[in-house]
Order: sequence, then structure tokens, then C-alpha cells
Amino acid sequence: FPLVPCAGYLYNYFMHTPRGLWIILAITVLLTSLSAAPFMQSEPDGRFFQETGHWVQDQFLEFYNQTPDPLRLLGYPLTDSFPHPMRTEISIQYFQRARLEYNPNGPPGQQMRLAPLGDWLYNNVDHGEVADFTVNSGACRLFATTEKSVCYAFLTFYDANRGPTYFGQPISEVEILDGRLVQYFESARMEWRPEMPAGQRVALTDIGRLDFDRTIGDPSISGPSANLPLVSPLSIGVHAFPARPLLAAGENQTIFIVVQDQHVQPVAGATVRISLRMPDGSRQNLAPQGPTNSDGFTQVDFRLDNALPNQVVEVQVEASLVNGPSSASVSWFRIWW
Repeated sequence: FPLVPCAGYLYNYFMHTPRGLWIILAITVLLTSLSAAPFMQSEPDGRFFQETGHWVQDQFLEFYNQTPDPLRLLGYPLTDSFPHPMRTEISIQYFQRARLEYNPNGPPGQQMRLAPLGDWLYNNVDHGEVADFTVNSGACRLFATTEKSVCYAFLTFYDANRGPTYFGQPISEVEILDGRLVQYFESARMEWRPEMPAGQRVALTDIGRLDFDRTIGDPSISGPSANLPLVSPLSIGVHAFPARPLLAAGENQTIFIVVQDQHVQPVAGATVRISLRMPDGSRQNLAPQGPTNSDGFTQVDFRLDNALPNQVVEVQVEASLVNGPSSASVSWFRIWW
């Protein structure tokens, strides 16, 4: 069987016939969806934070879930967990306002701890002036271990959020830094933000981010996780491809439909509705074989009778997900002689 003439015939068919061009277009959409697919590993157990693209798992997730108001005290994860760069037996994970460290060889109940990033920050930044205000014994508490006092709104915030566990001991007096009142603790730095609404005026510095940038600074670690979760599409797109762009009256026609999400990934289980708008303005509804398959495809086969030549039939297609997004598009084919 002569290979070269066969290849030449296929080239001429695909490049110089209308049907061949439509098939090429359909194949292009399919290959685009496959090439755009991210590398997916097996999805881990845990909680995925779409805001930063990272997982919190195992002991880290247990600690996170036990934290009162974790978004306020710890923030979003900045990394997945990874080995400590100097002590590889310890796993660490960065959050906006903290770094968690897990040592499986530690004493029971003490295997997970908050890294003393407040100590690091206190010893590695320029200090402000000590704030000059009266220490009222009724509104303040002196911590004998460090001989520092915590007062007023800082003390209220400390007591309301299990301060000994999540902040540690105070290691400074209140200072004025860049126009703000701040106070350093072993694992945190509190800031007074008078411009915020009542109840939100005490905030924590993003010392997790500061420490990561200083000690790690590797974008491959802080970049989104390689293990992306399977999430519902935020939006979808639908495309219709007639198998015969030129069709004689009385011939069979097939419409191929592909549905993709906002990442150009195939969407399975989409409900598809197809309507033909005939040249005389009448409509004909068609039922596809079923919902889209795992490749995002479905199709409808039909016979078109009583059509005049040299007329255009418009193909209107809609796709939707249950309790999800929907989309619509238009295609066409022509009645030939």
C-alpha cells in the first residue's frame, strides 16, 4: 500500500475540503484542552486554601482547626509543609502571621509549636520609641518572666485569644513604630490600628511572610501547590462542530459538542440542549446522546429533510451544570445542492 500517495490524499482532503477543515478545528480544540491540563498528582487529604494555593494537612491542620479564629491569628498558608532547611527531621509550614514546626520526636503534646518569630523580629528590625503612657495596674498585667507589661486593648486581645499559647510572653514595652503602637511577643507582634472598626483595631503583623522572605525566599516553595484539588468550575464554555459543514437535503448530520471550564479543561456531566434555526425561521429541538463524558464531549445525530439548497441552518447550543454555571454559543452549516 503506497504510503506517500495516501499521505498526500489525506493532506488534500483535510486542507481543501470544508469537512476536513471542520475536523481540524475540532481536533485543535481537543488538543488545546489536553495541552492546557496542569500536571495533577493524587489529591492529598486536608484542607486546600484557594486564596493562596496551598494545603494544610495532618498535624498542621489539627493545630489550625484548634486555633481560635485561625485566619486572624495565623492567616492563610504561604507554603505547603516542607522539611526544615537545617533540621530535616522537623517539618515546617509558613502562614501569614506564623511558622508552625512539627517535631515527631518531641514529647507528647509538644510536638507542634509556633516558632518564636517575634523574638527574631524584635532582634532584627529598627525599634521605635517607647510609648509614653501611664501603666495603670487595673488595665495592665506585669509578666514576671520578662518584666514587661501588657495593657489596655493589647491585654484584652491577649486574653481573648489564649495569649500564652499563640503569642508567648511579652518581650518589649509598647513602642511607636512608623506611626503605630506596636508590642513584641515571643511569637507575634501586635499593632494598634485606630482606623479600623471597633473590635478589629488590634492586629498581628505578618511575621510569617517576613521570616519566609528573609530565611527561605524560594518561590518554588511559596508558589501554588502541585497538587491541585478537584473544584467545581467557576465558568464553562460550549462549542458546537457540525460534522458536515455542507449538507445535502435528506442526508444525515452529526453535531459534536465540547464543554470546557475556565482553565480549558473538559467538563463532564454537563447538560446540553441543541436547537436548529431553520432558514424559514422555524426551530427544531434536538436531544444529544446524553450529558458530556469525561472528555467534555457529547453529540447529536439527525436527518434533515425538506430543506432548500443554498440555505444556512443555525445551530444554537447551551450547556449547564446543576447548581453551577451555564454557557451558550452558535454554529451553522449550509444546505448544498
